[in-house]
Amino acid sequence: MSLSPRSVREAEHLERLVLPSPNGASSSASLVGAERAVIGACLRNRRAAAALVARRLLTDPTASVLLVSCWRALARRLAPVSEEASAAAAAYRLVEARLGEALVSCSSGRELADGGYAVDAANAAELDESGSVPRLGDGAFVAQ
Repeated sequence: MSLSPRSVREAEHLERLVLPSPNGASSSASLVGAERAVIGACLRNRRAAAALVARRLLTDPTASVLLVSCWRALARRLAPVSEEASAAAAAYRLVEARLGEALVSCSSGRELADGGYAVDAANAAELDESGSVPRLGDGAFVAQ
């Protein structure tokens, strides 16, 4: 078993997975608060994450949303959008039609391929393949 998505997919009887991520863990933990929900979003679960955020905004229109991913599905619902979010959206639009190729050929994708994990970059391009949205609670992300 490794941190490779391929390894996780091929694991049998996997009920719990703990991933070490000092930077991600610190960033996520710093966002936790009584009125805050911290979720994990990526290209694979962007629609599910966007739907969860949209439901939250319906119940609390004053809620702030920090988007790291799933920008496109929420673009019509959120305003104003930061310059950073606009830049990320523009970068995505630039490669959207060839997303898999772009992820495999970027520096991180090449690094994965060089290490024997090219399939992991391809997995990252599986748009909307997951309906699971992990939410941070009690020190761990748990699927919703």
